[in-house]
Amino acid sequence: MKKRFLGSVLYSAIKANLFKLFIQPITYISGAIFVLSINFAFFQLRGFFNIDTSSVEIRHFFNIIPYVSVLIIPAIAMVVQNRKLIDNDCLPVSFLCAVCSRIIASFIVYTVFLGLTIPSVIILNEFGDVDISKVLTGYLCMMLFGASICSFCCFIAANFKNSIVSFFVSVFVLFLISVCHLLPQYVKLPGFISSILTVLSVAWHTDAAVKGIIDTKDIFFFITLTIVFTWLSLIKTESTKKKRLVFYNFLVLCAGILTLAVSSLFYIRIDTTKEKQFSLSETGKETVKSAIAPLTITYYLSPELETLYPQVRDVKDYLNTLSAENKNISVLTVNPAELESKDRLEELGIISQQLQTSEENKTSYVSVYSSVLIEYGSNAATIPFLLSTASLEYDLLIRIRALTTGIVNTVLLYTGNNLSSDEYYPYLKPWLQSSGFICNEITTDELYEKKSIDNTVLLVTGSVEAKPSDAAAIENWVMKGGNVFFAVSPNVTDIQGSWESHHAGADSIIEMLDYWGIGIDSGICVDNNSCYRIRMYSSSGGDAKYIDYPYWINTTVTSNEILDQLKMPVFYWASSLYFAQHKELKVTPLLETSEDAWLSYPDDTDGEYITDPFLVSYLEPDKKSKGKYVLAASIEGEVNGCYDMRESPQVRLVVAGDQYFISTMIENSNSLYQNLDFLLSSVLWLNNNEELIPIKNKGNINTAPYKITTESDFAHKTNLIKALCFIIIPVLILSMYVFVDLIRRKSVIRKIKIYKSGNKKS
Repeated sequence: MKKRFLGSVLYSAIKANLFKLFIQPITYISGAIFVLSINFAFFQLRGFFNIDTSSVEIRHFFNIIPYVSVLIIPAIAMVVQNRKLIDNDCLPVSFLCAVCSRIIASFIVYTVFLGLTIPSVIILNEFGDVDISKVLTGYLCMMLFGASICSFCCFIAANFKNSIVSFFVSVFVLFLISVCHLLPQYVKLPGFISSILTVLSVAWHTDAAVKGIIDTKDIFFFITLTIVFTWLSLIKTESTKKKRLVFYNFLVLCAGILTLAVSSLFYIRIDTTKEKQFSLSETGKETVKSAIAPLTITYYLSPELETLYPQVRDVKDYLNTLSAENKNISVLTVNPAELESKDRLEELGIISQQLQTSEENKTSYVSVYSSVLIEYGSNAATIPFLLSTASLEYDLLIRIRALTTGIVNTVLLYTGNNLSSDEYYPYLKPWLQSSGFICNEITTDELYEKKSIDNTVLLVTGSVEAKPSDAAAIENWVMKGGNVFFAVSPNVTDIQGSWESHHAGADSIIEMLDYWGIGIDSGICVDNNSCYRIRMYSSSGGDAKYIDYPYWINTTVTSNEILDQLKMPVFYWASSLYFAQHKELKVTPLLETSEDAWLSYPDDTDGEYITDPFLVSYLEPDKKSKGKYVLAASIEGEVNGCYDMRESPQVRLVVAGDQYFISTMIENSNSLYQNLDFLLSSVLWLNNNEELIPIKNKGNINTAPYKITTESDFAHKTNLIKALCFIIIPVLILSMYVFVDLIRRKSVIRKIKIYKSGNKKS
């Protein structure tokens, strides 16, 4: 009976506080500001309404909420704590019920405000895929965060009689907590103070949840804060003796600190993401178990990074998860600043990055490390620099495999267009080497001398200058069972000058491919529907002009094991592929154009293509050749020799009709990552390591608005967002106050009439 009575009293007290909140205009104004601020920061400030910068990454949406809540929750608490209003203090309730009812009422209103942001998340799914697991964990974290802030604001209000003063104090303290992890970037602080600021930072305790991770450390952090500040508020409310108040506060704070310390030592992290970005895959577990001797992983981490980037916590947890799979693996975290010599780090390939800091009105740069060293016996491998787990599992596994098995993965580079690899393909070698491959240039004479083809891929870039002897050497490699990536095209373009293109004439390598049943059309694919937009300046100067350049194609990635979750590469002046019927060959298209592409051929007068960006608008589509074209494909099977009348064993080939897609052209289209990643995925497949492709691509989450196919559709749906998020929902919130106030006035008038009629009868 007593518990039921207490429950009914608490329920009545909560209703009284909710009534107090819902009759005040500031509650509705706060709600409108809450929704407007979050939507404005996400959609407007982050460039969502620009199709080139639009992203449906829900993590950014949740990252905004704590900063807006710093202003809104204290405003709610100011209303519920205002002693000038009629409140539940006149009710016969205990101090505990009074404190809890205010916190719960504030939390309910905050949750309602939070719920009004759900339409924004729903409409995002109309543009691209929104991971539902991130949505659920994000909202759960925001609710726990809201509960802790509501209890904190109640505690502050208990210490200040003036609700306006408590509002500003709450806002100021919460703002400091929200940005305190950034303080070491501007002020030089001792290490233990930086660690304390990191523990207190809201950003650190919401980072995991907004990425789809349920971390018990963060859950206990917010729950502990909620309980601690609730009890501190209760002690302040009912205590009359100052000494007793200080003693009780000390006990509660000690209990809270002890709870947080224990929860940070014993915790569970659950990866709820669809791609399992932060979990070790089955392939990873098998690879890790292959270490039959002690394997040491040393994580060189600078404290400056640990305080500024919550993502490094994911790296540390991931390494610990790895070591838990095999008792032979040990993980050690080292502060590079404590090492006596940095020369050894440079010898191992561990590099530093420059971090900008500000101190005493001076801007300086400090060298920071976030590198992994893997040691197995007398061999070692490094991951030079990392800040997240985006490709960490792949980077670890390919190096652990090489160390435990002794197998060296190699890419041999043959350039057949007389373009210097260092000048025209400067990113190629560093990218492959950072991905666990040794990349060496080779001549066709040296190719003949290569006896071992295991774990080696031949990469052919360009072919217009190749001689029949070069083609014969490449074919000999294939006849031995070697796998090859061909990036070739029959046209030559001045990529560092005028972009003029012309047909190169006879090509030995392309003729060899054609003999194998893999044809490359002599024309260039043109695609007005799926092309890259470039910014050009006329020779006369003036403002920049944006041009949809149809010779640069945003390729369409087909569904296959090689390009799983890969972002769209950009191809430049590419030629289409066609295939002869060959029973021994399995052909799989990898990259394609849109349905509206067509083939362009050189002008009859001078033999050159019309490639000038300012003249491409005059190109007339060839309706006869209009359709979808294959720009890259994988081929698996046996091929018949063109120069050597033999039949090859089972081989793997990848052919791309573009010799420039991995050249310096990637600088002009911001496609460095996706183009080189397409090459890396293909090399892994050619090297028979296709099980590593989905692991490598785990971090390739497509956050682009790919569901929008036309600019008119994009404009229509963005207008819908503007109307819903910036007009309809805020107006609906404010109109609710008008509705509530109208009902309240009618109720008061009715009570007055009843009262007057009762007096007349008496």
